[in-house]
Amino acid sequence: MSAARWTLPLSLISFAVGAVLGILLGVSMGLSKKNRGSLLVLPLLAWQAVPTFLVAALAQILLAYRLKWFPAVGAVTPGMLAGQPGYFADVLEHMALPLIILMIAEIPSNAVFAYHSTQKVKKAPYVAFAYYLNISRRNIRLHYIIKNILPDLWGRLNIQTVMCIMGSMFVEAVFSYPGLGSLLK
Repeated sequence: MSAARWTLPLSLISFAVGAVLGILLGVSMGLSKKNRGSLLVLPLLAWQAVPTFLVAALAQILLAYRLKWFPAVGAVTPGMLAGQPGYFADVLEHMALPLIILMIAEIPSNAVFAYHSTQKVKKAPYVAFAYYLNISRRNIRLHYIIKNILPDLWGRLNIQTVMCIMGSMFVEAVFSYPGLGSLLK
């Protein structure tokens, strides 16, 4: 349980932000005119194929060791105790880079899934009929397309929650973060 208290905030925050950004990107790609959103699918799939722990290791080398923008390891500066002034800010500073890596890892899969769900619903007969009835483009997008992709997205996000926690363990191992990833040894 002491390890989970570090992993859960890291995982859940990265999952929530990555899911929202990915879904917004995917839906906007799917709703774009002349199917311009399809241009981003291949780069997103390529980014999704890169292992998260590799991105974490490269980010650690470049951003933490070379540029010294972030702390390189741990969840808190050695010697800093809970309750001391600046403890919470120190924890957030140590959490920032692993959190960014995990958020960036969440975006591609959510975006591609939301894009394909949007494309599927856009081709449904009821959407074509709504255009035929001369319903406004905005109402069609909100009430016919976005509303009907939500069940697919909710189902995927339920499964992805568990996968996010598992994925964060590998990033935690790279950053020597004291979460569940420290138990992988």
